[in-house]
Amino acid sequence: MNCSGCGAVVPTGDNACPACGRPVMIPPPAAGASPRSPIKKMASTTVETTRAVASDVKKGGKELVGEMKIAVRDVGTLTRKVVDELGKGLEIAGKDLQKATKKGK
Repeated sequence: MNCSGCGAVVPTGDNACPACGRPVMIPPPAAGASPRSPIKKMASTTVETTRAVASDVKKGGKELVGEMKIAVRDVGTLTRKVVDELGKGLEIAGKDLQKATKKGK
């Protein structure tokens, strides 16, 4: 994967570009992945990416508006995925709690 900021190659699994330090987007979890996937990591990356977008807009002005719109859209998509994963995790936790409560009676 290449950094959207400077174009440098970002090794798989890295959270930031080794050249410029810009946070990179985490691909969504694979279909069928455990709902207990690293939600905190996804949420943290969403926050870091949002901050990077805001910083780039301040630095780049009008020249980067188109690129920033795409980045903001990507942050929104990632945020929706984080919320979906969180919902799945809460649903499983609720079911586990119900099972544990029934066993304890």
